[in-house]
Formats: sequence, C-alpha cells, structure tokens
Amino acid sequence: MIVVILKCPKCGCEQEFSEYDFEWDVECPKCGYTDEAWFFWHRPRDIPPRKGFITPVEVWSIGAHYPNDALCLSNEDFMEYFYGGGKIWHGGEPYIWVEVYKRDDGSVYTRANILTTIYDINSEAYKLKKIEELLRNFDEFIRQKH
Repeated sequence: MIVVILKCPKCGCEQEFSEYDFEWDVECPKCGYTDEAWFFWHRPRDIPPRKGFITPVEVWSIGAHYPNDALCLSNEDFMEYFYGGGKIWHGGEPYIWVEVYKRDDGSVYTRANILTTIYDINSEAYKLKKIEELLRNFDEFIRQKH
C-alpha cells in the first residue's frame, strides 16, 4: 500500500495517510481543518519525484485526480495519476502540482502547474481566489520548512 504525506492547506501540518479511500475525511491534528484526503496537499512518502532536466526535491499535489482507491494501485499507476497522466480523473478541482527546487546556495523556489475549468467567469471566479490562497499558503509552508 502506498503511503502519502498530507500537508494541511490551512496550517501546513504534515501527517501520514495510508487508508485505501482518498475520499475519507481527514482532520488536521494541529488546527482541526477537515476535508477529504485529496484536498490536502499530498506527496508519496517513499516514491521520489520523476527525474527531469532539473529534478525537484519535492513534488506536492492537491485535488481529486485519482480513483478513490489510489493508494492500493501499483507505484507506477499511482504516479501516473499523481502527475495527471492522461487517465480519467475523479473530479474535485482545482488540480495543482507544485515542484520544489533547491538552489546551490540552499534557497528554494517553486513552480506550479494548475488545471481547472471555469465555465462562467462571473459565477466561478471563486476558483481563482481558492487557487491563489492555496498557493500563497503553500509557499509560506515551504519557505518555513527549508
């Protein structure tokens, strides 16, 4: 079974999650924020990021871009969903992936990929505000950690 690290989107507290259903509600032990597991920032505990031209030290994701039983998949299949690789997704936008890079001087920088659908800008502008809040909080958590 795959184990993921969940990071609370409100306070940044981390905890392990290994239940078979990503739709289960999880409560942050620090601030009490509660939501389904895939609406916490998450990354696999024991699977390193994909190697690239420059390999990130961490990759975090948020959103329901998995089947419910994603943690029961093989490492390869889980990572295909984790990176949004062309499989049918469950729902629960926005989908955000943040790559964390470390420079030679020890400082960090992040890069985000965002996927969401806005059908009516007037009535769904809240999605953009939610994305902004999630990314602002995440950036603060990462800078405190590194």
